[in-house]
Amino acid sequence: MLPYMGVTLLQASLGAGRPAQDIWALYKRRWSIETLFDYCHKQGLTFVLLVSALIMREVSDAAQASGQEMSVGDILLDARMVKACRRFGQWEALNCKKKRLELFSKMKTGLEVVPRPEQHT
Repeated sequence: MLPYMGVTLLQASLGAGRPAQDIWALYKRRWSIETLFDYCHKQGLTFVLLVSALIMREVSDAAQASGQEMSVGDILLDARMVKACRRFGQWEALNCKKKRLELFSKMKTGLEVVPRPEQHT
């Protein structure tokens, strides 16, 4: 849509045989859908940003309380290597190195390590 001296110009691919009023009505109907989509997209993005800020704050507070010399970024980079799942109301790490486990223990995450199943040869 291009405003030009009080006149609205629309370029449509619907064919030259359709009246301008029909094209305008279709455009107005579609515009409300696009506006709703944009609104939902922005709401979703806002929610994701809020959750990520809450996670950063929680990790920062836990790191500071534990006396760790690591930055929040380094802790999060280290934590991404751990596969954690919640079973029976308890968070468990399925693949956690001792160094990471000590870090999480000092940060009081409540993460338990599940022993690896024995491999049969």
